[in-house]
Amino acid sequence: MSRKPNIPQKPDVLEKTEESINRVKHFDTSQLIRRSELGEKYAFEDAVGPAEALKIIFIRLPSEALAEFPNKELAAIMAQADNIYNLFQQIIEFDLEGGDVANRKTNLIDQLTSQYQPVFTALFPFISYSVARIADFDQLAADGRAAVQSVRDEVSTVMKEINDISETANSVLQEVRDAAAEQGVTQMAKYFGAEANNHQTNAAWWLKGAVGFGVGVGAYAVFSLYFVQFDVFKASSVYDAAQLVTSKLLVFGTLAYGMIYCARNHRAERHNEVLNKHRQNALMTYTTLAEAGSSQEARDTILSHAASAIYSPGESGFVNGEDRSPIQSLPVSIAARAPSVAE
Repeated sequence: MSRKPNIPQKPDVLEKTEESINRVKHFDTSQLIRRSELGEKYAFEDAVGPAEALKIIFIRLPSEALAEFPNKELAAIMAQADNIYNLFQQIIEFDLEGGDVANRKTNLIDQLTSQYQPVFTALFPFISYSVARIADFDQLAADGRAAVQSVRDEVSTVMKEINDISETANSVLQEVRDAAAEQGVTQMAKYFGAEANNHQTNAAWWLKGAVGFGVGVGAYAVFSLYFVQFDVFKASSVYDAAQLVTSKLLVFGTLAYGMIYCARNHRAERHNEVLNKHRQNALMTYTTLAEAGSSQEARDTILSHAASAIYSPGESGFVNGEDRSPIQSLPVSIAARAPSVAE
């Protein structure tokens, strides 16, 4: 059990010291301004800052530790507190009747400001001793450990949140990559779609041409039946008859050839329209099929067939019996060596 040290000390000195310190600690520095009594010009507004700084020095001196100071130290502390309080009182009692008001005001503020250094120097050892004496180091250590644990818990929580955010970000990034890949495939598919539409438009024009030439052939065939009714088309000799027959066959053959030519080109354009539409559909469905593949080999097989469907030239439709065999297997072999898009 610890025993209270027997300090040679007079009780009245301790009480007077505590009273002097408390007067400074609890002094309302706003009373120093006195604007209503002295006016705006002579108000002590500049004294508030230095007075607050001096108050803080005395506030830092714990009252609990005063009981351990001998009379000499208590007297020194009390003298400092009384000196500061005396300056406060001089400002409180300041009046405008003594003459040389401006200089007296300035001197009081200067005295108050200049007191900080000597008061701090005089009380610093007492403040240091008091703080060290009343400090509960076990409690400080416990508080420190609690603060460290709190920081660790906070860091753990923050790291968990960061990991959750990282996982979410990776998931979003993967979705963005998948969407970008799918969008890339869609971007490629639109070229085949545009080509299919172009062939469809051309096919419509060739169909109109074929119909036009067909109408021309039919009209000319009907018109040729009535040639004999016109004197200009009547043959008076074998030469005239041969010339008339030849001209009729030439016009009829030209119209028929135009009709057949337009019909064949219409067929070729329709063939190319279907071919490009098939390639567009192959690209549009590739991602779904690749994701459905249960293994890398299945994805490679799907890629090979998709590449073959897209890059194999096929027949153009404009020439009968086209031989495309030398390059038919090239896209498939390239696709087999290429990395899978789905990876």
